[in-house]
Amino acid sequence: MLDINLTGPWRVGRRVIPHMIAARRGVIINNSSVAGLRGMARLSHYAASKWGLVGLTKSWAIELAAHNIRVIALCPTGVNTPMNDGLALLEGQTPRQIAERSAGNLLSMPWIEPDDVAAAVVFLASSHARSITGSTFLLDAGLLSR
Repeated sequence: MLDINLTGPWRVGRRVIPHMIAARRGVIINNSSVAGLRGMARLSHYAASKWGLVGLTKSWAIELAAHNIRVIALCPTGVNTPMNDGLALLEGQTPRQIAERSAGNLLSMPWIEPDDVAAAVVFLASSHARSITGSTFLLDAGLLSR
């Protein structure tokens, strides 16, 4: 889990950052998670890897700002993907229990859709977000607002 979620982005970053520095611009969007901001029962290894990615994001933002490189951690809640379907089954949850997850957020959405994540990435990579760096960008339907 740590290799995939934390060491992997660090290794990729170490390869692309010199090119971004040479170009004097760039955007790194790390795919973290709400779990990286509040923890997650029975998935502490996952939460720890995502917490580490938030720390890496903030550190790189400080280090790379002078080179006009922005670094952001995108933190979605559960995304409607086959991986999360499998997680629900693994936890022995029924479709009703999955739907009840929406009770934890303000918009009553059990899942975030992949298109919502893609739209957030497009925005964060665009010039419209040119003042955003070192931030955790929540895509959580209001989950952490409760």
